[in-house]
Amino acid sequence: MEYSPLTGSENNKVVIFLLLLLPLILSGAGILPALVISFGIYMVKKYEDFSYFESVAKFVKVYAYIFVLIFLGFVVRLVYESYFLRAGLAVLLSLSPIIYLILFDKFFYKPLKKHARWVEVNSIFSTKEKRSNNKSRGALLTDGKEDQVPNTNNLSVADELIKWVKLKEDGHITEKEFDAARTKLLNQS
Repeated sequence: MEYSPLTGSENNKVVIFLLLLLPLILSGAGILPALVISFGIYMVKKYEDFSYFESVAKFVKVYAYIFVLIFLGFVVRLVYESYFLRAGLAVLLSLSPIIYLILFDKFFYKPLKKHARWVEVNSIFSTKEKRSNNKSRGALLTDGKEDQVPNTNNLSVADELIKWVKLKEDGHITEKEFDAARTKLLNQS
């Protein structure tokens, strides 16, 4: 699944999240998260490393929790000063960063994480795989040829088998491709 493009519904979720971010940006509270998300998208595209999105997710969580604490501080102050109606509104406002965090997780981060390798190599909304990239699934399969096995001059057959097992466990190759490579390796020894 990591090497497949986002489905139409997953693309829609990402677009919905980005549209829901607009009011926050206009209010001023969402400017910093929007900049961090944009920077994360840029860095993932430039360095083909999904860990930048993981850093963005951590930042968004911290940012939301800070806003919750700020709003709860207002609630305490308003209750102390006997402004109960305003305190109730502040409680409702303190829920908005939590709702934003849930939307970020469900509509943006999880769909992208599910297709992390695709997003690394291609982009969020692309449906066609880049052919010239080293991180593509085909490159991991040694250009997609089942009968071709990497050079074993410097490595033992056991080392090569371990590499192929890891590729299979990570979902980079199918059982059939693994069996073909294993058979070829064992016949070479």
